[in-house]
Amino acid sequence: MKLENKSIKQLRDTADKIFNKYVVLRDGQCMYGKIYGGCSGVLQCSHVVAKGTCSSLRYDEKNAKCLCLKHHIWGWHLRDVEQAKKYVDWFVEYYPERWEYVQEKKAEYKRDRTFRITKDYYIDIIKKYKAKIKELDVK
Repeated sequence: MKLENKSIKQLRDTADKIFNKYVVLRDGQCMYGKIYGGCSGVLQCSHVVAKGTCSSLRYDEKNAKCLCLKHHIWGWHLRDVEQAKKYVDWFVEYYPERWEYVQEKKAEYKRDRTFRITKDYYIDIIKKYKAKIKELDVK
């Protein structure tokens, strides 16, 4: 089915899959486990600022990192604030520029709610990250 004929939900799901694949291929390993070890489970795309919190960061490469299942679900997304804090502290220590960037973008999003998601937006995201995946495959 042509992208233009898909529903907005189908386009979002496709964009998510393509973006997630790109992040996993780009990083190639659990970024937390790279430093601390203890990985288990399949590699996943993890967002610094949650997808639902700031839709303008959903497909932003600086807002995404590759984590294994264990570190993503049982680390980054822990509801225990003290435990989860060590994951945030790790990201701030190793990726300070990215942390600053996503915090600024999140603040901008809260101030300016004009960001709109359209079918064309998703189609552009899909095309962009398919091309980036192809570039990674060539290397």
